[in-house]
Amino acid sequence: MNNETGKATDVATIEKKDDISLVSSVNTIDLFSDAGIAKAKVFLTNYLKSGKGNYKTVEEGLAIMFKAQELNLPFSACAEHMYSIGGKPGTDVHIAKALLIKGRVSWDCVEDYRPLYEYTDGNNVYSEAILPIDCVKCKSVSEAKEKAKSNPDGIYIYPVRYFKDWNGNLYKDYMLNANYAIAANAEEAKKLIAEKKIPIYRVPAVPIDYVSSYRFYRKVGDRDVTAIGKFLYSEAVAAGLLTKETYVKYLRIMLQNRAFMYGARDIADDLLMGLYTVEELKHINHIPISDADYEQID
Repeated sequence: MNNETGKATDVATIEKKDDISLVSSVNTIDLFSDAGIAKAKVFLTNYLKSGKGNYKTVEEGLAIMFKAQELNLPFSACAEHMYSIGGKPGTDVHIAKALLIKGRVSWDCVEDYRPLYEYTDGNNVYSEAILPIDCVKCKSVSEAKEKAKSNPDGIYIYPVRYFKDWNGNLYKDYMLNANYAIAANAEEAKKLIAEKKIPIYRVPAVPIDYVSSYRFYRKVGDRDVTAIGKFLYSEAVAAGLLTKETYVKYLRIMLQNRAFMYGARDIADDLLMGLYTVEELKHINHIPISDADYEQID
């Protein structure tokens, strides 16, 4: 505790080693001078011995210290929540959220691993993840037909229905023809088979994708600025993420974090200064992700 100001400092004591004095606050070390770098290395060496930091070498610690000063954050917090990966400091999502709160950026979680389904207008098939802007979602075929009466030029879509036969094969309604018929029970199924038809029954729709998304809000001068951060299961597949067991185990959290960081960098890159999460940097540098990378932020 600093007796003059009553405020806590990052370094509790001033220690001498090899005639180099540690300053009372890490964030005041001048990292652009040889003397400052020397002081920082002494501090980082001693801090490393405490086992509190996430860095393994003094050089990695310096990278985190530089980023802490750039972001105007306490070194102790950054040492616990940042890692140096491929020569670049990465963070868990908590540091990013703290920076946004300091910068008066707010957000809502709009979708939390929400399942997405397939839609059709009777002729074309659409993924709910990428719908044409002029599509109107309806609950059923009858609702779509009713709306089409008042505006024949509109595109009215409804959820694709799913069916199974008695062998467990799955069908979508646009795959069916006159050879298929609905059977309410096994007895009706036998009758349909005798009529050389394939008996089927309705089953719940199967998601074709999942999405997590956030909406961000910020006041910039007189303007109210918004941004959307979104990440899809299909994007994770395309990026090859799901070939790794840890991503599969923590899929929901991974989608949330990616969606959050995409939107956060979009609306507040001046606050984040291009900051990436540990998980993102490990993927970029082809470094295996571990369970611990997600367990600490779950």
